[in-house]
Amino acid sequence: RPEGRRTSAGLCARALRDPAPIVRDAAVFALVRADDPGTFPALLDAASDPDARVRRNVAWALGRVGDRAEGTLDKLSDALCD
Repeated sequence: RPEGRRTSAGLCARALRDPAPIVRDAAVFALVRADDPGTFPALLDAASDPDARVRRNVAWALGRVGDRAEGTLDKLSDALCD
């Protein structure tokens, strides 16, 4: 169900702004599973998350995304260097 998948991805993208790092971390993995190109901007923004664990998992997620979104490699590099 593509519509349901988009709705779930949207909820997960909003969860990336949750105050709890564990929620943001879980949202990263859920977005990767959703495999929705519309969520790439949210993942790119999350590469600067204040929590190191979240940034590490965002870097992993962006690596899975590959080069399907412009700026992915730059954000991935920045996340890994922080």
